[in-house]
Amino acid sequence: MKKKVIKWFAGACCFAFGISLIVTDIYVHILLAYNAIISDKINYIVDEKSFTYRPSSIVVGNVSIDFLEDGRDKFQDYIDSSGFTNTCTFGGTDVFSGTDGLNTAIGGHNPGVFHWLVGTSIGARMIVTDNDGISYEYYLKEKLFTDDKGNDLKGSDKNFYDFLTGKGDEERITIMYCVDDDRESLIFVPV
Repeated sequence: MKKKVIKWFAGACCFAFGISLIVTDIYVHILLAYNAIISDKINYIVDEKSFTYRPSSIVVGNVSIDFLEDGRDKFQDYIDSSGFTNTCTFGGTDVFSGTDGLNTAIGGHNPGVFHWLVGTSIGARMIVTDNDGISYEYYLKEKLFTDDKGNDLKGSDKNFYDFLTGKGDEERITIMYCVDDDRESLIFVPV
């Protein structure tokens, strides 16, 4: 009886190991397919010195992501059409310039295209390029956590909706994405 139990247990372990190999193989193929899908809009920078910035892109660390300009009227439909690659302007100025002294608000999904921004530290550097590929350097000055109406979720009774989505009166980039049912906004200002 003991030998049967041991054989059964060994067989069950081999079966479980085989299933885990199949699941791992499927997962690897999903990741490869995902990387193939996003590779035209998300670029991982290996050597910053030889990297050429693409027009209308955001670069933080070693990740570069293209964004659609003038997306105000089609923002939600556009980012929903591919949450892992699509990001676009939705407030502030319609087209990013880097020299107009106004806010450009850019949004995308998390989980999705902006998942790698969660946890970005104050002071982090970001490069944003205009539609001619001219690069401008910014740093993360402030993080705001709001509901979808712009109400502060950190204890004050302030509303940041106009600050986040309006043109404002200072050069800045507002990056907005969801964290659970709420919004995290990263406020970048020129270096």
